Amino acid sequence: MGHVIQLEPPRAKAPPLGFTRVEMGRILDLYSRRVMAGAWRDYAIDRQAGLATFSIFRHAAAGPLFTVAKRRVEDATEYSVFEGPAMLARGPDLDETLAALAARPFLVRS
Repeated sequence: MGHVIQLEPPRAKAPPLGFTRVEMGRILDLYSRRVMAGAWRDYAIDRQAGLATFSIFRHAAAGPLFTVAKRRVEDATEYSVFEGPAMLARGPDLDETLAALAARPFLVRS
């Protein structure tokens, strides 16, 4: 089975965090290019108190290849990109954080 990424949501009760329309557009732009290339096939979105994730799968039955996470950290927003359990990038800007994911080589199988 795949790896599970454990990010601690804030302890205080906060409303569920989600991706904005603009953020989803940027994530889905990258996702759709990789789907067209045959590298990715499925995704899942999860919302929790202080944490939102967009997980990318090669096969729906397997664990996520990559996960884009958005967290509330005090009064700021932080984005992270994971490959399995390994963090590839983290920062306050979604585009800069997604650049680490866009730069990853990928294998396309026919």
